[in-house]
Amino acid sequence: MGVFNNLVLFDQQVAQNSMGSIVPDLANGWSWSEEGTELTMPLRHGVRWHDGKPFTAKDVQCTWELLSGRSAEELRLNPRKTWYSNLEEVTANGDYQVTFHLKPPQPSFLALLASGWSPVYLCHVLPRDMRVHPIGTGPFKFVEFRPNERRRRLVWDIERKLIEDDVRPVLFHPRGVVCNQPWVKGMTQIVNGIYNGSRFEEVWLDE
Repeated sequence: MGVFNNLVLFDQQVAQNSMGSIVPDLANGWSWSEEGTELTMPLRHGVRWHDGKPFTAKDVQCTWELLSGRSAEELRLNPRKTWYSNLEEVTANGDYQVTFHLKPPQPSFLALLASGWSPVYLCHVLPRDMRVHPIGTGPFKFVEFRPNERRRRLVWDIERKLIEDDVRPVLFHPRGVVCNQPWVKGMTQIVNGIYNGSRFEEVWLDE
């Protein structure tokens, strides 16, 4: 999961996902009520978010309130909301146990929690702040985000090469090709790209 963890996930060592390949992650395990409408999960102790705060059942509760549209906060896009239309509520039983309360029984609910789209988020940081600086419990820690850094560097490299070659090419091709003419040597033309003396981002330097 990279920056985040799930409560449960599909075993990555098994070639095909199935209900039998679901294993614990932030949860220690799970059990269903006799009616099949309550899924209870004990949580791992000693887990911390990357900012040092402890992971608790409150974070799980906040996550699924957010995903199901019951939170005061909102995600900018929330395609998973429909996944949880059968979820009545999530209750925290102390700091290290949660229960998902379903309307009618839904055995496949566990598979939704195991999906790669079901990470647990923290309660103490707003969703809008998580967009630019995500904080998780996973093996990788977010450091910084530089938007369009690669694009800018690419354009600068192209302009430097054009200056070195003393060229001002005007290029247009209906499909991606490699231009071998001497006045554009070393350039790869992308679909419908054009260079007319201004900045452009569709002409790539050959490796």
